Amino acid sequence: MRALIIAVWVVMVGVTGYALFHITFQVEALEGQLAELNRQIREEQERIHNLKAEWSYNSRPDWIETLGEEYMPDMNRMHPAQVLRIQDIPFRRPENEGLPASVETPATTPKAPAEAVPATLMRTSQ
Repeated sequence: MRALIIAVWVVMVGVTGYALFHITFQVEALEGQLAELNRQIREEQERIHNLKAEWSYNSRPDWIETLGEEYMPDMNRMHPAQVLRIQDIPFRRPENEGLPASVETPATTPKAPAEAVPATLMRTSQ
């Protein structure tokens, strides 16, 4: 009987040792994965930081003006007289307006509903 109890204890110690050994290796593997993920996160954050700094540098008005002068030398500067108010933009005529009654529009052309006019071109009472 005593030998049976000792054998059970030896088996239990062996199983417990194997379980601890196995769990220890799993934890070390997961810690390695966590360290790798943290390294990747730091690299991504650094890349994002660098891209934001580059964007800030490249979106400066004086830099954009320099690039415009270098790559588009034929472009002229915009004058304030060229800017129109939204009310000054001409509106589309309805499809049949201005056509003689004998001329019909082709049936294959889709007709846009009146609501299809962009909001920026709609007249508003002000």
